[in-house]
Amino acid sequence: MCNYTKSYRKLLFILFRVVQSSINDFSSQEEWKSFAHALSLKIYRHLVTIERLSSPQLDPITGDRHVDFASINVLCRAMLENFLVFSHIYGTEDQSLGELRFRLWKCYGLMKRQKIKTSTTTYDCQIAAERQEIADLWNQIKKSPLYEQKYSKAQRGQLEAENWMGVNKAPILAKEAGLHQNYFANLYNSGSGYGHSGYISAIQVSQARTLEKQQELANVSLGVGLFIMTHFLLMFVEMSTDAKNVLEADPDSNALFSRWHIQEHEWEKLYSKQYRK
Repeated sequence: MCNYTKSYRKLLFILFRVVQSSINDFSSQEEWKSFAHALSLKIYRHLVTIERLSSPQLDPITGDRHVDFASINVLCRAMLENFLVFSHIYGTEDQSLGELRFRLWKCYGLMKRQKIKTSTTTYDCQIAAERQEIADLWNQIKKSPLYEQKYSKAQRGQLEAENWMGVNKAPILAKEAGLHQNYFANLYNSGSGYGHSGYISAIQVSQARTLEKQQELANVSLGVGLFIMTHFLLMFVEMSTDAKNVLEADPDSNALFSRWHIQEHEWEKLYSKQYRK
């Protein structure tokens, strides 16, 4: 087992224990705060599947073993996007702003679901009920003084036209989260190529014939997972005393954070050295 995998499993287990320890803290919270657990679960499951796929899998047709680094890249991008949303909503110190951001994000999701065509009575009833929920959410959003303070007229127009992603573009959310822009751009563009059938992704799958090369490419995503887990955990423990106590008491956390919690100024040094060569 490579060092990446050992560290990844250790940190993933820490993440699981930290989030689980906070259940009581979140059970009595308002909806927007308690929803942090839903996002955390989604991030956790992506991370679990990434780790599982990083081990050689048996092809049931050919009998060959391979590491599906292409699927890992797609999952890695999904995990990263979930982290960015988590950071956008729960990473701010302004609780009122976090609540507003949650309502806008939720409203965007419900509005998108209104466009799905269905043929079941149960789903049609749910869609109809959500129309009123959307109206109520917009009423709450527009009553908040932060809505006009934090969003320009043009941005408000985009949000009300169901263009949440146009206002909250991934590079903007990455900067908010403290991710280095060059590192994020490289990572996100690579993940997008795998998720949207880019030429480079296809040629890499074709050329990576050996298990060693496939594992090498998978390890890149494991490193990303380790990096994101440290940033996620530091945000999450600020929301729960129990979670913070579990993280601080773990015997492996200091060494893992020392290695993998790379901050923006450290990335800047690394990229500066590369560009000077």
